[in-house]
Amino acid sequence: MDTTGDEDLQLQRASADLIEELHRSLPQFLFKSLPAESGHSPAASGVVRGLVRETKTDQLIKLLEPFQEWPQLLDPHLSGLLHLLATAFIDYVSSHAAFYYQEGKPNPGVIPLPRAISKILYVFCKVRGMKVISQFLNNEPKYLEPMLDALESWAGKMFSVHGDATPKHGFMVWEESFIMLLWLSHLLLAPFDLSSMSSDNAGIQLRDSLLRVDLPATVPPIAKRLVRMSTYHLGLPSKARETAGTLLVRLAVRTDMRRIGLQKILLDWALSSVCAESDVVAPTSIYGFIGILSFLAGFIISAENGVLKPILSRTYSAVQHAKTDPSPSSAAINSSASAGKLVIKIERTLAVVAMNLDSKSPSDSGSTLGQGSLEDIIDHLLTALEDKDTPVRLAASKGLSVIAVELEPEMVEQIVDMIDERLYEDTRWEDAHAVADVPERFALNLGAVSALRWHGLILALSQLIFRGSMPPTSILDKVICSLTIALRFEQRSSLGNSVGTGVRDAACFGLWSLARRYSTAEIQSCKLIRNEVHSTTDTTGSRPITNCSRECATIPTSQVPAQSPHPTADATGSEPSKNAESTLQTLANELVAAATLDAAGNIRRGASAALQEMIGRHPEEIKHGIDLVQVVDYHGIALRSRAMTQIAISVSQIEPTYWQSILRGLLDWRGVRSGDGDCRRTAARAIGLLAHSWGLEMVASTVSTLRRRLHDCLVSMVEERHGLLLALSEVVSRWSNVDFSKRSHLSAAAEEQIAQLWHVCYTGSGAETRPMGGVIAKDTKHLQSALTCEAICSLIAALADSILDAKLLHLSPIELQACLEALMTSMRQSNEIVLTASTRAARALFRVLDRDTQESLVSKWVQLLGDSNSPSTEASLAGVAAALGAVFQHVQASQPRNLIVDTLTELISKEHGISLRCTALKSLTTGVLESNVISENLAQALRTCLNDYTTDRRGDVGSLIRLEAIDATAVVLKKDLLSKSERQVLAARICGLAVEKLDKVRFRAWDCLQANWGVFCLGANPQISISDISQTSTIEYFLQLLSLCSYHLTQGWIRKPLLEGYVTSGGAGSESLLGASRAAFVFYTESSDMTTLASLCTYLTNLIGENSSNDRLTLPTLGFLAFLFEAGVPQRLRDQDFAWRRLFTEVRKAHFKSNNIQKIESAIKVYAGLMAVPRVRTEVKEKLCSMLLHPYPKIRSAAADALLIATEDESLMGVNWSKPQAELKVAVRSFQARVGLNPPLLDKQ
Repeated sequence: MDTTGDEDLQLQRASADLIEELHRSLPQFLFKSLPAESGHSPAASGVVRGLVRETKTDQLIKLLEPFQEWPQLLDPHLSGLLHLLATAFIDYVSSHAAFYYQEGKPNPGVIPLPRAISKILYVFCKVRGMKVISQFLNNEPKYLEPMLDALESWAGKMFSVHGDATPKHGFMVWEESFIMLLWLSHLLLAPFDLSSMSSDNAGIQLRDSLLRVDLPATVPPIAKRLVRMSTYHLGLPSKARETAGTLLVRLAVRTDMRRIGLQKILLDWALSSVCAESDVVAPTSIYGFIGILSFLAGFIISAENGVLKPILSRTYSAVQHAKTDPSPSSAAINSSASAGKLVIKIERTLAVVAMNLDSKSPSDSGSTLGQGSLEDIIDHLLTALEDKDTPVRLAASKGLSVIAVELEPEMVEQIVDMIDERLYEDTRWEDAHAVADVPERFALNLGAVSALRWHGLILALSQLIFRGSMPPTSILDKVICSLTIALRFEQRSSLGNSVGTGVRDAACFGLWSLARRYSTAEIQSCKLIRNEVHSTTDTTGSRPITNCSRECATIPTSQVPAQSPHPTADATGSEPSKNAESTLQTLANELVAAATLDAAGNIRRGASAALQEMIGRHPEEIKHGIDLVQVVDYHGIALRSRAMTQIAISVSQIEPTYWQSILRGLLDWRGVRSGDGDCRRTAARAIGLLAHSWGLEMVASTVSTLRRRLHDCLVSMVEERHGLLLALSEVVSRWSNVDFSKRSHLSAAAEEQIAQLWHVCYTGSGAETRPMGGVIAKDTKHLQSALTCEAICSLIAALADSILDAKLLHLSPIELQACLEALMTSMRQSNEIVLTASTRAARALFRVLDRDTQESLVSKWVQLLGDSNSPSTEASLAGVAAALGAVFQHVQASQPRNLIVDTLTELISKEHGISLRCTALKSLTTGVLESNVISENLAQALRTCLNDYTTDRRGDVGSLIRLEAIDATAVVLKKDLLSKSERQVLAARICGLAVEKLDKVRFRAWDCLQANWGVFCLGANPQISISDISQTSTIEYFLQLLSLCSYHLTQGWIRKPLLEGYVTSGGAGSESLLGASRAAFVFYTESSDMTTLASLCTYLTNLIGENSSNDRLTLPTLGFLAFLFEAGVPQRLRDQDFAWRRLFTEVRKAHFKSNNIQKIESAIKVYAGLMAVPRVRTEVKEKLCSMLLHPYPKIRSAAADALLIATEDESLMGVNWSKPQAELKVAVRSFQARVGLNPPLLDKQ
């Protein structure tokens, strides 16, 4: 629901750093640096780089791209940054253009400087626009020919390379063509004839040029080259096509080119290509047609009316031919959004020019486009408003508004009427189920309309308003009404995604334009009610609806009497009265709702901008306008949850009419009817706050409105029911905390409404009244959904809290039974949100139950958990287990309390699934242990859970149990429920978990240790404080915990569990964890005495011996011990009285008859380390020799490597240890003889 709402604020804060980095990095990137003593900046040297790193280019681009969200932040710095880029580009083109292509082995990491500059300049164009950026490019005419020479040379190289040969740094990319063509078009603005700037250089003839006409000799060579270059790029499928069209237009509109006939040649070629005349070769690709159309559109827009007058009719005919011709090329044009947009631009300009010429010389019939051409253009634009492509709709709406400026008001009215008629083609008026108590009201059903059509039509109306082409007559009423409907437009696709955002965005633009273009009197004279005759049928088909007063669709016109100090909670509205609000106030109400509640951030901000414009230009017409603008802040509404629960509530407190607008919005698709669950929950919280924002008098009426909407919900309206029930629960929850002592009559009115909410649990939500439990237990699957269960549980919890606070009377037996059935249905859901809601409802309900009912309910739940024949799954029993813990502290009798403790303790045994055990353990923690209750069995079960390492196909699922057990241990220690000896056992196990390999377990265990350091009697407080999970993978962290081994050296109750956990990190953890834990252990042993080192090695030996059949500990212990031998740590004890032979024996037992290659390899590494101990060297050597004939070749190779290092017998290197064992016996016996071992030992393998 919420995206990051403060991107623009973050960008504004970061912009200074980004720009500073650009200013610092760009000179060094472009120019070779000078010695520091020179005193010149890099740019002052004029020594431009030839090659740059592509990664550095990407880094500079990443600094620029964030400014797309706020381009104006770059404006003060454009001159300096672009001057550097332009200077470097010009320097390269003037001095190093010949070195652009180099032969040699491809070097993909380095690119020529022009390519890097072009990519950066293109990002500038993307951020700030081509027209703005081109103004900063160098416009000295002397650079026209060098720039063209470079472009021809670099582009022509692609045709001259044979085969698969590729230049060292690759061919030029489209960004280079884009920038150089844009630069050339800028240079063509020079006020000199091209013949004076042209040399005799004929340039390079490019293939695939669209222009196949020989230009006359009177055309200067440089003009011919520019024509070839631009027409070549016009047919390419890249963005360079746009700047190529700009270049060709600039060339064609020049006066000197018109004098020598080049303009006529280019126009004849373009028009003939579009018409596909027989004597002209038409483009073969859609890109060529689009390029030619872009040239035509640019020329018609740029040329003077006198130049266009002779070609208007021919151009119009060519465009019409392109649209209607049945050829494949025309079909391709009609299917292209780019081509469609260009055709619209051409037609728009033709129509405007023709009307201007007609107005100046009405007697000259040759200046018009032809009979009916204007009507055909307008009809085409109206049709294009419904196009599937957004660029076409945008162009059509703009074109229609531009033409309308030149039309008579009567024709504009006809256009608006046609748009209005198309808007409501597929709509129908039906009885509004949400306003059944107002029979005169009808709601406009927009479910069958096309969102794309509405977007185009509403955008056209907005453009007409923006350009002031709509006369302030009666049609303005319909336009404003349609804009207000569009502001509430919403549709969902088949996938559930919103497709109405574009319509609402266009409506915001229209209302913003309305506030700017029309005076207060003109807007206030408009009425938002349309009295028209419509013949349709209601949803039931029972009666025709004729001659109905068609209000502004779902736009309510509820009016607040001026003397009323408080709003009414009828969010549906009423018929307009003589006290009806003004048009501007009604629009402000709608914009307030959109600005605070809309799902799209750009709509909220667009509505905020329109509201600000409306208040600024019509300040006296909107109630408390200044206060309103200050609250509905552009940045404050960025985060939707904040806009709904804070901004909207603040707005509602300004004026009652805003309260009503906010409530109406919260009751439609923006709130409780939203398709997003989180949005509905936020809307429910907002309604709860809203109901109490104007005092207690609004609570009863708000509850009444919500109940009426809930009653009208159809069975299938799961999402709306979910939102309404949550809203009721929020209102009731806040109502129970209000002090009614001073206004008892208001309390009674609210109590009457709220007391009836108990019926929700057993009365249907439609016209049919269902039997007890019908809504949840006995109705359709819709009413058993997780959403409905969550909402029902939330409402039950709120109502039960109200009883406890003496705000409601106790519920009747029927109501209680219905609530319990609803609760039981919800507890069977496996959804986590429903589990939380049902647990809260059970806790609240138990607080108001009598002793016998409590005992009966606990017995029923315990029986359900203990029934092995029950069809319920463990996932469905999790809710029952959670409820038992939640109600524990509210159970009055001791017997059911003991029953709860025993049942939950039994559930956390390993006979049950992980999810159920986790829930039971969490339930014990939050319910039983928090109540200062613990049993001997529970303490033992807790110690067992701390050592749970259950694994399945998902992996170490026992870690979930360990995490919950750590939380339970923290509560036990906090409550001081155990003796000192029992605390020591838990402390030792927590220490082991604090150094194990799983990050989450390690961090959670450290939190427990840190909070109970004194309870564990661990000495001085920890030296470092850990607040982030990443800090538990550092050397300092492990050193701090290893220090506990020294402190408790004589007691020994921490050392063994700590080492058990430590070996999993040091022997089987991730790479970073291995490095940190192993380095910490080496540092610790280096600073320890021999006694401590011997004790640690003894414990490692014991770990191997006690867990020889447990690979979870044996594997990491052997790996960790192998590392220690490689680091030379145990070898420090070679002269000490250490049980080396026992270590050797335990390692040998650990891999005896094992098929685990990893374990055997780790054992071999340990043997390699033991070879340095004289006391066991012979036995180890014999064992390694016996492994030279191991069944696995990989083991034989590992044993040979270990013996090679220990004995330095190079004969082992020449043996192929992957051969069969029988072929290796001779080599092994020979090696044994050389090292003095008895050959018969081989037979013991």
